Amino acid sequence: MTKSERTLRIAQVTGLTSLKYGGFERYMVALARACCERGHRLYCVWEAEPTSAAFKADLALAGAESLVMPARGRSIKCFAQMALWLHRTGIDVMYGHFNPASLLALAAARVVQVPLPLCFFHSGILTEDRLTLPLKSRLVMRARLSLAARTYAVSAAVRDQIVSLGLGGRTPEVFYLGVPRPVVGRSRAEVRREFGLANEDVVVACVAFHDPIKGVDVLLRAMGILARRTARVRLVQVGGSMYPSETQALHELAAEVGVGQAVVWAGQRNDVMDILNGADVYCQPSRSEGLPLAILEAMAVGLPVVASGVGGIPEAVINGQTGILVAKESPGELADALEALASDVALRKSMGEQGRLRALEMFELDNRVCLMLDQCEQMARTVGR
Repeated sequence: MTKSERTLRIAQVTGLTSLKYGGFERYMVALARACCERGHRLYCVWEAEPTSAAFKADLALAGAESLVMPARGRSIKCFAQMALWLHRTGIDVMYGHFNPASLLALAAARVVQVPLPLCFFHSGILTEDRLTLPLKSRLVMRARLSLAARTYAVSAAVRDQIVSLGLGGRTPEVFYLGVPRPVVGRSRAEVRREFGLANEDVVVACVAFHDPIKGVDVLLRAMGILARRTARVRLVQVGGSMYPSETQALHELAAEVGVGQAVVWAGQRNDVMDILNGADVYCQPSRSEGLPLAILEAMAVGLPVVASGVGGIPEAVINGQTGILVAKESPGELADALEALASDVALRKSMGEQGRLRALEMFELDNRVCLMLDQCEQMARTVGR
């Protein structure tokens, strides 16, 4: 990677309260490294201070500068603060990611004439009838589409959903994020010992927040069905919630369906790749998605994937080749798919290997970051400053 002919100041306004060192955080670190190598400066703007000390250290070591600008409940103050900072820092390129900070940042960027205000759409639209999308959500989305000089969607499904709303503005371009090549710190046996899993257990991993949109409750019901057929399947669920009641409800459901002893609640973890290395199957029964990086991480490790065929998931998981796609809200169908893989080692290996090759070909993190910076530099050459 060579130095760019021009130094750019690039802002990533995430609008996130970063509670983990997960896929999006690793994307930011890789982007920071690439910016440093090319001679650019990267600034990451957070809704609140990230909680992972390792992530903050890696981000700083990679050459990025982090700052906190809360937006929720303080829109006017955030807008003024953002406009002043963008102007004083001389930002050339600004990416807005999640609301509400994304909208405020785009508006501020227009006011102070940032040359390239850009916008990413990460999430799918949950409602089946898109005409019922709340008016406020439609107005915010329309404003983001109009204020940005260029817009991106993390999957073709997200792009198509946005276009179907007929909001006008710029049609998003599809840009897949990416995941790093696996660097596994602990062996399969070590991971299983930590969680009390036997070598003969078929281990299903699920990395998801305890928000209903992730469908962890559907997976627990599927595990309940599966438990009546075989005692060999165990679940390791990685994740948590800002709301303890959501986690408590899932624990109670696990007991209710009779799988309380078959589920390991791992909580928030920074060693997801290690945990995936100790599993046999990955499962993501979401109700709505953009394109979950956890699925791409599982594929990169070589796990077959069982997931609901929503949002951008079918763009990563090829049904019958790299995994099995099922209808959302279908515990019975999910149980059947998990049982098919649990009972067939050869099928797991075949699907896992095909998934690994697909992840490295389409979603390798350094390649995706380089492509994004190539586009960024090309746009900067055309607009100047």
